[in-house]
Amino acid sequence: MRAATAAPRAAPEIHIETDFVVLHPVMWMFLAVLVTFVLTRTITRRIRAKQREAEVRAAAGDPESGGAGVLRNISVGGVHVHHQVLGILLMSVIGIIVFASTPDGVGLNICAALFGVGLSLAFDEFAMWLHLDDVYWSAEGRQSVDAIFVVLMVTGVLIGGADFLTGDVGTATWWGSVGGLLVVLVLAVVCLLKGKVMLGVIGIVVQPLVIIGAFRLGKPESWWGRRYYRRQPRRLARSRKRFGPRYDARWNRVRDFFGGKPDPTAAPLAAPLGTAPPAPAASSAPASPPVPAAPVASSAPAAPAASGEAVDPGQRTTVGRGSAGTPPAADRTASGAHSTS
Repeated sequence: MRAATAAPRAAPEIHIETDFVVLHPVMWMFLAVLVTFVLTRTITRRIRAKQREAEVRAAAGDPESGGAGVLRNISVGGVHVHHQVLGILLMSVIGIIVFASTPDGVGLNICAALFGVGLSLAFDEFAMWLHLDDVYWSAEGRQSVDAIFVVLMVTGVLIGGADFLTGDVGTATWWGSVGGLLVVLVLAVVCLLKGKVMLGVIGIVVQPLVIIGAFRLGKPESWWGRRYYRRQPRRLARSRKRFGPRYDARWNRVRDFFGGKPDPTAAPLAAPLGTAPPAPAASSAPASPPVPAAPVASSAPAAPAASGEAVDPGQRTTVGRGSAGTPPAADRTASGAHSTS
């Protein structure tokens, strides 16, 4: 008999790609930006609600109008510290760490996540960079939500990696990719000039979007619209129709769903607080007419008595009108001062 000496069959080798230098860090950055944005907007909306409640109680004369708690604005020495400051500081620290120590593996993923936190905190107040004013809860503050959307889309697309140039340097393939990249960048600039920021930024990675955005109508208030559409009335009319109030309202609903509705220019909350000062003005206005009602002419007859009695009534009435005419002007200025304050 033949002995069974067959060697066991070797298991097939499985090669697992372990080069996640682009994949894992960008993925952690994307998740950190998303989670931080959601938490930040939740906290700021809660802080705004508490401030409104405190103002309503203060207007009603409630002595316990304060609402100190865990969720509140950060102030240092009486200066309100915006969370974009924390984000910029965090990004700066992480940038220094990455360049100084060049971490790898888990360390690189942690740095990417922390950098994403700082990126989200900074871009959540992007509108404040742009306007150099505290417009966080105004209509202009919606630009911060747009900026966060762009950051999320760019990092989300880069999770799988992106190769802008292909082939060996100097080869025909490499030069072809360089030419294609230049065309994409030109189309991206056209999108930006037409007011389509998202398409211009994301289209660098997803090329079909930048082509669509570059060849379609631009927004009427954009640089492209002001430059070219004024000489083309029909195109300007089409642009205003496409990007009119309905377009803005549709996108504003999306922005407000994630970022919260901005405070109206005439907030209902400001009505009772703003009308409180005019109330005393209305009560003091009737109190000022008694001043002209008691004419100072009683002291004036003493001077004209020497000149004659015929002139005295005329002078008395003239002085009476003058004294009666002067205080109303003063009253008007006083009431005007109340209305402007």
